[in-house]
Amino acid sequence: MLSPCTTAEDMPAGNMADGDGVCWPTAEEDPCRLQARGVAVQTECEKQDAETLTDKDTEKLLKLLVGRRELLKDTYQEVLDRQIQAEKQLQVQIKQLRQQNEEETQRHKVYIKNIQDLTIKKEEARKKIEKERREPSQKEQDLGAELLKLQSKNESLQKEHNEMEKKITDLLAEQMAERKEWDAELTALRKKDSQVNQSAIEQMETVKRAEVMSLESRRDLLLISLEEAEKEAEVTLSYLRVAPSNSEWIQLKQRWDARLAGIHQMKTNLQEQFETQIKQVKNGTKLSNLPSIMTPNLTPPPSDPSLMLQRIAFAPAQMSSQSMPSTDIGLHGKSSLPHQHSHSVPFTPSFPGNVASAPNLLGASQNSGTSEVPGTDKLSKILEKLQARFPQYNKGHLTNILQQIKMRRGTLSGLTVEALCQLVETHIEQHQLKESAIPAAKPIGHGRPQYPAAQRTTTFLPPAYGGYSGRPQKCFFPGVFHVPDHCTAT
Repeated sequence: MLSPCTTAEDMPAGNMADGDGVCWPTAEEDPCRLQARGVAVQTECEKQDAETLTDKDTEKLLKLLVGRRELLKDTYQEVLDRQIQAEKQLQVQIKQLRQQNEEETQRHKVYIKNIQDLTIKKEEARKKIEKERREPSQKEQDLGAELLKLQSKNESLQKEHNEMEKKITDLLAEQMAERKEWDAELTALRKKDSQVNQSAIEQMETVKRAEVMSLESRRDLLLISLEEAEKEAEVTLSYLRVAPSNSEWIQLKQRWDARLAGIHQMKTNLQEQFETQIKQVKNGTKLSNLPSIMTPNLTPPPSDPSLMLQRIAFAPAQMSSQSMPSTDIGLHGKSSLPHQHSHSVPFTPSFPGNVASAPNLLGASQNSGTSEVPGTDKLSKILEKLQARFPQYNKGHLTNILQQIKMRRGTLSGLTVEALCQLVETHIEQHQLKESAIPAAKPIGHGRPQYPAAQRTTTFLPPAYGGYSGRPQKCFFPGVFHVPDHCTAT
């Protein structure tokens, strides 16, 4: 509670701002305030001296006012705290009451909804009962109409069933006819499939035979070159056996023996490789899936056979009484090399530098006289046709040309004999053009011509017949030998 002497200055700012619940006293109710206002009016309006207007009890009144003011402040704070606490309690109570109100409202809504549902159900049940009571005859009419509909539907379904049975009978008849046709076609197709399978098997057998023939042809071609090198080594060794017994000839003979043994080993390995692949091809392996057999790489001969024959011819006089074996070189009669050499121009070492020597005529003459027959009839027929087309070359030269064409093309399979002849002719023409492009050297000293650097027969000979660098040589073979036209010996 506020005292009647409480002034506006003594009230807190918050309470002054609120302004509600505070009763300000009037001038009649507050004598202290009236006295203070009278002093102020007198001081302000009349402007008299303070000593004249100052009451003796003013100080006491001020102290009393200050004490009252502090008491009122404490009382106001207590009242304010009680009011705030009461307001908080009221807020809690209001919140609880609102929550209870919402719950009761929700229950009321649920009750109203249930009542409405029950009312609707009651109304529907009432209408249904009234309808059942009022329309029993209508139900009978509806059931009769529905029965008629079902009867008509049953009749239509019966008709459809009869029609479907008729269609099924017709379809079965058509299916039987079509099945007979399909059986006939299937029989024809099976017969055709059997024929196609038989044809495929025959073609596979043909391909297998062609692959086997290709391997055999390549084997025979490679063996021919090795056999030529083998014959060359055997003939050379036959001459070395009658040569003087010195260390040089013995060492040379050992080297030729080693070469001959290497050639034999190459032939054995080559035959084994080809036999293995031929067996694999016959067993069904494709030739393209097998590894390629490398061509034997013959090392150069230890010496030039023709140069070696010259050295044997110029051996001491003890060699003059011995004749060369006529069966090895194909001589007719018992003519010896020294005797043949006595008619030739003596060899002089006055030729300049190392020039290309003449090709080995021994292998060429032996091939022309005793050419080996290939391992297969087809290869022999091809070589015979090529030799008839090119009579100036023997089978050894033609075999080497075929090897070079195969190395350039990669394969000879699929070519006809006419196409093979054209390839050989083209190869020979190209070789002749290369030879004609090399100019012949001018003759020097003693009126003897200088030999050309290019060897004419090297291209047509296997690797064992490669050319040798050395001095020009004389041809020591008698006139009965078959020497090709391109022999450079004189």
